[in-house]
Amino acid sequence: MVFYFVVFFVFGLTGGSAYKIRQMNVFHGHWVEGTYGQIALIIAILSWLIAAITILIQYDVYWAAISFAEACLGFAVAKVLREEFNYLLLMLAPPISVAFLGALWGFWYI
Repeated sequence: MVFYFVVFFVFGLTGGSAYKIRQMNVFHGHWVEGTYGQIALIIAILSWLIAAITILIQYDVYWAAISFAEACLGFAVAKVLREEFNYLLLMLAPPISVAFLGALWGFWYI
């Protein structure tokens, strides 16, 4: 169960970082405004939702709701982090999502 907590907490962190960066009204730099940044934003926001649907299919509504709460906890923590850490999480969101979703779907073990 610790694995699932870590997965959904990190997905919440990346999703919350993407949301926080998206809400700021400043120029973020070329990598955030460019193609990689936009792809990373989309992946960071959608990966926790895809993982929650995966848990819903594999288990039941109870565990999906707990997973959603874990992601919300990560989202709340991301809102209070420094901007530099949010940029780092956003930059690492695609590889994190691939690693964790692959583990959830049974392609490999972490």
